[in-house]
Formats: sequence, structure tokens, C-alpha cells
Amino acid sequence: MKFSFLQISDFHISKRHTLFSSYVEEEIKKEIQEKIYETLKKAVNITKEKKLDAILIPGDLFDSDGIDYEIFEKVYETFKLLDNIPVIITPGNHDFYNNVFSKEVIGFYGIQVPKNIYIFSSEKFTPFVTENAIIYGCAAYERDFLPFAYPPEIDSKKINIGIFHGSYMEYIPPKKEIWLAFNKDQLIKSGFDYVALGHYHKYFEIKDENGITRAAYGGSAVPITKEEIGPRGGLIVVIEKEGEKSNVHTEFIKLAPLEVKKVEEMISEEDSLEKLINKILSFDKENTLLYLKLSGNISHEVSLKIEKELEKLRQKFLYIKIDTSALLEYGNLEELILEHNPESTIGKFLKKIKEEMDLANEEEKKLLKKSLYYGLEALKGRSIKPRYEIEEV
Repeated sequence: MKFSFLQISDFHISKRHTLFSSYVEEEIKKEIQEKIYETLKKAVNITKEKKLDAILIPGDLFDSDGIDYEIFEKVYETFKLLDNIPVIITPGNHDFYNNVFSKEVIGFYGIQVPKNIYIFSSEKFTPFVTENAIIYGCAAYERDFLPFAYPPEIDSKKINIGIFHGSYMEYIPPKKEIWLAFNKDQLIKSGFDYVALGHYHKYFEIKDENGITRAAYGGSAVPITKEEIGPRGGLIVVIEKEGEKSNVHTEFIKLAPLEVKKVEEMISEEDSLEKLINKILSFDKENTLLYLKLSGNISHEVSLKIEKELEKLRQKFLYIKIDTSALLEYGNLEELILEHNPESTIGKFLKKIKEEMDLANEEEKKLLKKSLYYGLEALKGRSIKPRYEIEEV
């Protein structure tokens, strides 16, 4: 006996998607939105190509803050391409059943939900029956509801799959709200062969004592915030069962063309920008949301060169945000000495470094230059981190 499906969740599709900051141009917002729909289309195509039995969506397909007719229409029309392959949805804490999926809401927008879409509406587990599997889902209504307090009766002759949007209490990501809390013991004792989980935006597996995966979060199918770096997608899950013994195989598959990348780079006087620029230009520019942070101490000439190169990058990428707040422009040592009161702490420090440099050999001068930068950072109240030894490490 076998059942296979694609598990995707946490799209948060909305006109007010969290990547759409107020300072992002409307044209870019539209491009990002279209790439989210592309992710859905890819999910549909892979489901058909691999002849999977279903798509399971454990919550937050939509975000109720910013839903309109056009979004409903595009999403449901995409799922309609699956013909008779079911799309099984359980509402999460961002797309409550009453706010997004109820007959009243759908009726208001005049939307026809395709026949292959099934949406769980009860807060307690209820079944959706297929030939080889029974899928039990529960909708998120109240965050304190305990899903395993009301376990369903399991038919051991079939593959039994749970699906909901909740919080695994042995692992809670920072700043993540707790919804439909559960623990490992409750999950294993429930009797499910596998549980498809949504809510956590990072891939995470829960295994039994035999090392078999019994539940997993697929993570957010598309990047929701700038912190969600790297490939985003879903899980292809294949469950095989003989008698009462089941085996679960999960495989992460990239679906989203969009990818967030964060680059932090230290620039110094000796650096050419060539290495950094080549690294950045190797990214998929049409689909990359790039957050670039530069730090270091530079001359005015290097500062002008950096600004020129950054402007070129802005014109090439879908979206790029550049943080130069940790990039300090310093002149040469003589200019620095003239800029500061000789009786001040910084002034005395600069004078002492100058005296040492006048007597130093080339190697000693390199060390003193690093000491100069570290000292200036400390005296100006910046945090001290290993910035200038990177090449030597």
C-alpha cells in the first residue's frame, strides 16, 4: 500500500505580503507576486509529472490581511489544473477558516472553489478518505486548542495521515507564536503514520525511536521575510505500508524561483572590489532579493569606487538593499591627526600611532594600521569584532 503527496505551506499570499515593504517600488512588488504564483504552478506541475496522489497544505496558504478576488481566482485556477488530484487544505492562524475559506467569504467574492479542493473546517480532527489513505485534518481557530486531546479513531488497515498548523513544543523558533501545541509523545501515540505540519518556516523533522520520520515541517514555500535565506519549497512525501508497519520517505524540493541572500563583507584600503562584485554577480539576479552589508574603514577614493559599483548592482537585481552604516571613511593618518584635538583621547592615540609608524618596518606598519582601526572603532563606541585578520585566518 502506498500514498504520495507534495507538502507545501506558509505562502502567506496577500496584497500586503511581508516582503512588500513600503519603500519597494510597485513594479518590483508585482514581479515578486508573480513569482509566488509561479511557485504554485511549479508545485502543480511537479505533482502531475511525478504522479503524486495529492497536495497537502497545512496552513497559511493565504494571509487574511490583504486577500481579494484576484488572489482567490489565480490560486484556485492554478489548483484546478490538477484535474482530479485533490488539494487538501487545513487553515492556519493567518488564514482562519471564517476569514478566508468559509462559504460566506467565498460567496462574497463570487468564487467557485474547484471540486478537487477540500478544506477542513473543524477544530477537531475529521477525515478525508482516499483509496489507500485517510487524511485527518483540523483547522486553527484558537491558539490554546490542543489537537491531540481529541485523537481520531485510526483505521490501521489504511495509511493514516494527520495535517494541521501547530507548534512542536520541543522546538520553538525564536519569536514564534504558539498555536495548537503538541509534543513528540502525543504525536507518536496518536497512531498517525505521518503528520504534515505547517507554521514553522524552517524545515524540521520529528522521528520515532526507530529513526523513521513521523512528522515534518516543510518550511515556508516562498520567502516570507528577509531572514528566510536560501532555497524555499516543499516536501515530496512517500508513505509505504505493509500490515501495521509503515515507512516514510521525505525529500525537499525547491519550488520558489525567489531566493533571499544575505552578504556581509568587510572592505579595507587594500581590497579591490572585484572579488565581492564577482561573487554577487554569480547570483540569479532576476530572482534574488539581496541584502548586502558592508563594514570596514576606507579612504575617500575607495568610498567613491564602492558607490559607483553599488549603483551598477542596483540596476541589475530584482531587489537589492545595501547597508553601509558600518562602513567608515577615514583619510590618511596625517589628515586624521589634523581633524582631532591633540589633547583629546583620540588625538593622543593618533599621535602615538604616528610616532610608532615613523619607526616601524613594513610588517610592523601593517599591524599598526590594524591597531589604528580597532582603536578608532573602540574610541567611537563601535563593537569590536575580528575584522582585519580575515585574510590571515
